[in-house]
Amino acid sequence: MDKLGDIEPKDQIIDLRDYLGVLWEKRVRIIIYSSLFALASVVYSLVLDNYYTSESVLQVNQQEGVNPNLGQFASLGSLAGLNFGLMDSDKSAQAMALIESRTFLKHLMDFENVLPSLMAAESYDKDNGRLIFDENFYDSETKKWKENSVFKNDKPTYLETYKTYSKTIYVKQLNSGFISLKVEHLSPYFAQEFLQLIIEQVNFLMRQEEIMRTERAREYLEKQLGINQLVEVNSAISYLIENNLKKEVAARLDEFYVLKPIEEPFVPEKKSKPYRALISILGTVLGFIFSCIFILVRNKIKNPIHG
Repeated sequence: MDKLGDIEPKDQIIDLRDYLGVLWEKRVRIIIYSSLFALASVVYSLVLDNYYTSESVLQVNQQEGVNPNLGQFASLGSLAGLNFGLMDSDKSAQAMALIESRTFLKHLMDFENVLPSLMAAESYDKDNGRLIFDENFYDSETKKWKENSVFKNDKPTYLETYKTYSKTIYVKQLNSGFISLKVEHLSPYFAQEFLQLIIEQVNFLMRQEEIMRTERAREYLEKQLGINQLVEVNSAISYLIENNLKKEVAARLDEFYVLKPIEEPFVPEKKSKPYRALISILGTVLGFIFSCIFILVRNKIKNPIHG
């Protein structure tokens, strides 16, 4: 055999016509193989379950900052638990972090049908508009979990559920002060209901946190108002108390204290996936490519080129 250095450049030139000739000669076989791939991809796409996505666009309520004229006295608010100067972008990040947290999922799992709908849903009965649960894990009649070897304690824990939950929700920061929140599920009705629940509970939990913080802040500031004798300091404290009271009233009265739906969650009418046409096309194209490669490799083995 010639050494690598002795090979003439012309011997290294690949004659595409030879390969095309082989492919043309085996065109019937290539068509058969490609057709099998196409058929398999169509069948595969048809057995996939439909998923539906409900979406809501949410506006993050803006927070008022501290009066810049207060200067050094603004630190009193921080000591009291008041986050003056907190911008709505911070609220956006806080809300998004809460939605994606395991702690929030644990809270949601206390609501009826959330856990089985996430972890035991098998298919969706479109005619009757209801979820069908996997009876190996969950008894939909008694609403109890069955003994199984899949989940650690038969019933899924919030840690076991989190992986599914993280694939079900999609949260994205849009323009400043706006968030897009989506829920994807087998059932279009559960997708809408779960999305609505998430929005309600984010507002509820963040409202409760703000109410507790403002109550503690008010107690602290009122105590400081009675201790200090300086008029300037008392004036600053009075302003902080007034600002704190506004926050507390807003938190108690505003249902959408943090997230206000610009587009309400809806029941989707059309599936969001799978993309059956795309799967079929890709399957056919890949089948053609693999068929050509297989034919060429097989021909190369049967007809090796000797130096």
